[in-house]
Amino acid sequence: MYDFAYGVKKDDEKACYWYNISASLGDRVAQYNLGNNCQNGRGTEKDLKRAFELYMQSALQGYANAMYKLATCYDNGKGTDKNEEQALIWYRKAIEAGRKRDYFDIAYLRTGGSNAVKNEKEAVK
Repeated sequence: MYDFAYGVKKDDEKACYWYNISASLGDRVAQYNLGNNCQNGRGTEKDLKRAFELYMQSALQGYANAMYKLATCYDNGKGTDKNEEQALIWYRKAIEAGRKRDYFDIAYLRTGGSNAVKNEKEAVK
């Protein structure tokens, strides 16, 4: 509510406060949103490792957007070590969970954006 100014004045710090409470109770959307705020330093200290951890918690509960963000963390080495094989796994999971637009990221990894797998035939699958 505070993050998007729904009926209240936008307040990133209050948003993080409430996201933190909900995230600690296991809410996957709050984990994802708090991860975004940690990644961008919005309403809280910028903390890429914490963002990665929150995306992981959310992704393990099946939240497709968190799966994508987790893949980008692995892909770019943000909050964790760069791991293109893990990036590929999580991009695929995001696609399977409904994020069809992530096919581009897989194709990029497979055709030269990555040393993990360079296989143009696989890229079109």
